[in-house]
Amino acid sequence: MMLKKGIGAICAGLLVFTLFIGGAFAATTRSQVLMRGDRDEWVTELQEALHEKGYLKVNPTGYFGTDTQAAVMAFQKDGNITVDGKAGPVTRKLLLGDNFHEIDENRLNGSNNEDNLDFSTLRQGDRGDDVTKVQERLKELEYYDYSKITGYFGTITRDSVIKFQRTHNLTADGTVDEATKNLMFSSSAKYYMMRRGDSGEDIRDLQNRLKELGYFNSTATGYYGSITKQAAIDFQKNHGLTADGIVGKNTRAILFSDDAKPADSKPSNGNAAQKPEDDADSEEPAEQTGVEKFISVAEGRLGKAYVYGAEGPNTFDCSGLVYYSFRNAGVKISRLSSRGYAAVSSWDDVDSMDDLKRGDLIFFKSDTSSTISHVAIYLGNNQMIHAVPSSGAVVKASLSTSYWTRNFVSGKRVF
Repeated sequence: MMLKKGIGAICAGLLVFTLFIGGAFAATTRSQVLMRGDRDEWVTELQEALHEKGYLKVNPTGYFGTDTQAAVMAFQKDGNITVDGKAGPVTRKLLLGDNFHEIDENRLNGSNNEDNLDFSTLRQGDRGDDVTKVQERLKELEYYDYSKITGYFGTITRDSVIKFQRTHNLTADGTVDEATKNLMFSSSAKYYMMRRGDSGEDIRDLQNRLKELGYFNSTATGYYGSITKQAAIDFQKNHGLTADGIVGKNTRAILFSDDAKPADSKPSNGNAAQKPEDDADSEEPAEQTGVEKFISVAEGRLGKAYVYGAEGPNTFDCSGLVYYSFRNAGVKISRLSSRGYAAVSSWDDVDSMDDLKRGDLIFFKSDTSSTISHVAIYLGNNQMIHAVPSSGAVVKASLSTSYWTRNFVSGKRVF
């Protein structure tokens, strides 16, 4: 059991304190109990005390999330009181000592609690209290790594939202819509993780760190394929972590710290030769050329505005994004419409969504016409990237939604 500052002295007075509990705390209301999902100054006070005593490892944010819940449970266990992860009067009195004061009965009617998130959509360029709450929640879940909560929805916040959406298989457009908001502030929200099939600059940073430590012997492409997964597994095994190849909170905490150990001089069998495998959409290439360069260029345009007829570098329509990505990946082809790209005879046809591979072009019709009217780029793992007017930007999206499934026409294999 961990020894925490002052816990012995506090526990020594617990018997006397219990007599006080029986009377003053007999009828506890919801307002007097701090629990997961709460956000206000009372939570901040709780977190500051837990942080001071060494139970809370992250900085106080005012939001009661999983870190705070775990810290409360650890404190309750050391204090020999009921372990439920909720900070009621008993827990708060034991923690705060002489600084304890009862919580205002009107606490839940205040404007700072999480239940008062009444915005419909937040996007880049917005600012205000709702943006602050989103940043605080993303920081709690470790997606937002900027040192300050600014209340301004800039590129850092947008990229943090995209990572959250990617982890939860939501449309990764960086906009906090109703679905993203509801999941973000629910108990189902997951901590930031990186896993096979993901792509982005954070994956490139991961690969570079694994390479620095000697676990990853390929080129950092920004795509999490089988080589990256094996490197993560090797790192996890070497540090006594769950070796599942998913880079979550615990793995990241060690990986990006001074405690990270370098790989053994002899690499594991799974990561020794780094030979390409047959599964093209699960493997990093030796150099970032071809399909990976094509996708990397497209992903570099995430969040750029949709404008009909535009072909970059800062505005795109669907075929304009494809053309821009081709051109910057070294593929020589004319600027065509979505129907034009679908008609290129030198590319192999892909007739089923199940047969799509990373880098394939995907063609769609609409609900009102059987003519091809849209093109996207397949990323693997049932994800695509495209410039779409409904989002007004270049976004990542799931291919599994009913609209795209019923309007799929065909694909083309360019690489």
